[in-house]
Amino acid sequence: MKSEKYKVLNALVENHKQFVNQSNLFDEIVRVTGCSLAKAKELAATHCNMVSFWAILCAQGKYLKSYGDFFKWCLDMKYCDLNGYIRVNKLNILDSLDIQSPLKKYSDWEDILDPKAQLNEDKFYQIKIFAETDGDHFMAGYIQDNIFYGSDTSFRGTPFNFVEKIKPEKFQWVMEVI
Repeated sequence: MKSEKYKVLNALVENHKQFVNQSNLFDEIVRVTGCSLAKAKELAATHCNMVSFWAILCAQGKYLKSYGDFFKWCLDMKYCDLNGYIRVNKLNILDSLDIQSPLKKYSDWEDILDPKAQLNEDKFYQIKIFAETDGDHFMAGYIQDNIFYGSDTSFRGTPFNFVEKIKPEKFQWVMEVI
């Protein structure tokens, strides 16, 4: 059962990549905003937080609508802006969707090296790292066979072994979502 959820998460992320020639993410942004494809590709560059959060909710069966529907709803609720920047505490989003979660954060690299020590393999996590360029980058993550995997809308892979591709100094936190 868990492996099916991992497959769903990875497929959602894979189909909503930020930096490829063709992505469902671009189509969803065009549908919601009415912008050009070129503008959608530009906007998609900052949607990692929204996409990874949405993909986790979908993979756990808590939100069963498209990314475009999620993006539009968040825009209408003023939870995010066109760039996909979340402008509220994520608990507000979950409360509005009637989803219970503590959104507990773990910022010790040891939690990634030995994920079963504190993390729950039945949960999905959102990951925050320092980006390779400026700012931050967000990804989805999970534990399988005591290995912490990331699922990335950027270039690292879907999935990828977290400790093999992320340097400890780039790591900020993982947050248990649901």
